[in-house]
Amino acid sequence: MSPQEQTLLNEQLFRLLDNDLNGSQLEQLNHLLTSDPQARLYYCRFLQDIAALTFRACADIPQNAPETAGSILTEQFWRQMIEEEKNAPAVEPAVPDAPTPQPLKTSASVRPRTPGRLAYAAAVISAAALFFILALVHLTPSPLPEVATLYDSLGAEWSANLPLEPGVRISCGSKPIRLMRGIIKLKTDEGVELVLEGPMEFQFPTDSQLSMQYGKLLARVSAQGLGFSVNTPNSKIIDLGTEFAVLCHPNGDAEVHVYKGKTNLIAGRKENQKTSQLLLAGSARKVHSKDSLVSEIRFNPSAVVRAFDSKTNLIWKGETLSLADIVGGGSGLGTGKLFTGVDAASGQVISSLKDGNIYTGSADCRPVPNNPLIDSVFVPGAGPSPTVIAVEGLTAACFPTTSGTYWGYIFNGAFHQGITSPRHDLYLDGLIAGTPENPAITIHSNLGITFDLSRIRRTIPGLEIRAFRAVAGVSETVRQSLEKEKNRSFDDFPDVKKVFDAGFSKVEFWVLIDGKPAFHQQRTSEQGGCPIHIPISESNRFLTLAVTESDDTQAYDWALFARPELVLESTEN
Repeated sequence: MSPQEQTLLNEQLFRLLDNDLNGSQLEQLNHLLTSDPQARLYYCRFLQDIAALTFRACADIPQNAPETAGSILTEQFWRQMIEEEKNAPAVEPAVPDAPTPQPLKTSASVRPRTPGRLAYAAAVISAAALFFILALVHLTPSPLPEVATLYDSLGAEWSANLPLEPGVRISCGSKPIRLMRGIIKLKTDEGVELVLEGPMEFQFPTDSQLSMQYGKLLARVSAQGLGFSVNTPNSKIIDLGTEFAVLCHPNGDAEVHVYKGKTNLIAGRKENQKTSQLLLAGSARKVHSKDSLVSEIRFNPSAVVRAFDSKTNLIWKGETLSLADIVGGGSGLGTGKLFTGVDAASGQVISSLKDGNIYTGSADCRPVPNNPLIDSVFVPGAGPSPTVIAVEGLTAACFPTTSGTYWGYIFNGAFHQGITSPRHDLYLDGLIAGTPENPAITIHSNLGITFDLSRIRRTIPGLEIRAFRAVAGVSETVRQSLEKEKNRSFDDFPDVKKVFDAGFSKVEFWVLIDGKPAFHQQRTSEQGGCPIHIPISESNRFLTLAVTESDDTQAYDWALFARPELVLESTEN
């Protein structure tokens, strides 16, 4: 403490002894003593000094003694007391003789000494001070150790007495916390990230444990937090370097889903015998409430919320980002519209096929102003090489020279409708394409589309793009259509005769990363789908999908990218 603070404390303490402090001043003094260890030490020494001085009944203080300046217990005051102690006569301890019988004297008695008012006052003051210290110790609880910080929340509603906000620290050993609804993200001091979904009741028994009575939880544990455990009423899940989910149902059943690494599952209540299982990534178990038996269940990669962002209202449960949905004007998470897409001639967003005619494209790419996640559309090989594939001038020299002709538009879904072919759904590997369960982008030959990955990243804060994957192929319905039209005349369409003679159509699929080929394969309508998996780094800016005619013609090139998606991962991993 500074000299000024010590002087102020002295004044408050003497006023306390005189019962001259009001409520706010008492509260101020109490706050100082509870928050400042030096002030508490000084206060205890002060009480010792006062008690020692006031109980010196033999000490007479002259009435005309001058007052000291500043602090009452000054250095000058203590020097005077020391000098008095030096000049006081020495007191020799009396050594008692052996006891001898003495007659009882009743004629004389020693007058008992009556304590003075100063001694009474000192006793009262000391008792009050002792009571104050004991009250301070017992009534002011020791703060509980803090173990975690509330980092973010989305739609969180707490029990009435716990309106927690981001930035609040959470202590271990506290009473159970009830999240009525919504999602929150906690980070422990031991390097564990937790995403909790309401309704949920939880608490931290220690800095390396979380206990939950009900609710959903995602735990992402760093190397520093290795060994972190989650307790349910009938199980304990111990981290062994992993990412896992725990679902505790109201009926007492508990589920564990392991996304990465491995965990040790211990099932059984405290009073019963326990069983232990080692769970690996991609596995899941259920612990039944009645008997604590463990059964294997289907792993659910979307069992819980794995990441969210309160600024954008993003909620991610481990899904991939659908490029078909983005082509349909959505965010990639299911908000796009079926059959919505982009016209290659204008770059405008359209929602239906204008007609079944064949068009000839230009060598320039077209920006897509109404869909910010798509940079541009273009006709590959329509002009001199290289082909411009992005608005900022990015080019690709890999495309062969093509006729520059194409059908329809690039859209979310899968169908074909031509001059001689009635509208019908497209199939790949025996499955109907372009459905919510099996989404697809239809890209007829000699069409291409470029996605802006940097803009997509801005829509998914907290997540990163790790890969692109899809299944590329030509619809199986080509064979059926050729059989139906085998007797048609080809006088007006000499190039189409090549397809009929072969009995199938043929295209070339392309996937480019920043203008460089990452995938290129020729594919016929008889070969089915070809899986694609291409890693994507944070430095990659553009992802391009394109289809070109092969050595025949663009006729019957009913090509599609089935299940085109971006694989995501939390940046916390």
